[in-house]
Amino acid sequence: MTSTATQPTCTVTSTGSIIANTSGGTAPFTYKINNGLLQSSNIFNGLLAGNYIVTVQDANGCTASANVVQISQVLPPNAPFISSDKTSICGNEVAILTASNCTGVITWSNGSNQNPISVSTSGNYTATCTNACGMSVASNVIQINKGAAPNAPLISSDKTSICGNEVAILTA
Repeated sequence: MTSTATQPTCTVTSTGSIIANTSGGTAPFTYKINNGLLQSSNIFNGLLAGNYIVTVQDANGCTASANVVQISQVLPPNAPFISSDKTSICGNEVAILTASNCTGVITWSNGSNQNPISVSTSGNYTATCTNACGMSVASNVIQINKGAAPNAPLISSDKTSICGNEVAILTA
């Protein structure tokens, strides 16, 4: 006897299944997993992550068991990696933050779901990735620092009007 496992999907937690394939023995066959009850179907659906032993019993009461079949636990996605085109901004500048390594929806620490995002304020930014398997842990941190725009220089002139070939000297 052999058993084939179908691993769970991310949409539901108990979607693993096992199909037992029997050769030899005398039909009809009944099947069970672990210490469960015998059933006529060789298919076991709705299984959670874990180890299962499938046993088959033939019409004469003879039994055989397959090797342990493992249904794996479905894990949430990996944390995204975020990068920025700059980490220091001033005045009306913005930094562009981009998240990669996500096969799902990006959620930024500022609440945005866009990718990439433009930020114009100081702060620490992270992102998570969410898909049918769950939500990742937070990404790496990008710190954006915003400085004040420089003051416009004060300019003075030694003359306020000129004629002909005269020259005014400007001082900043």
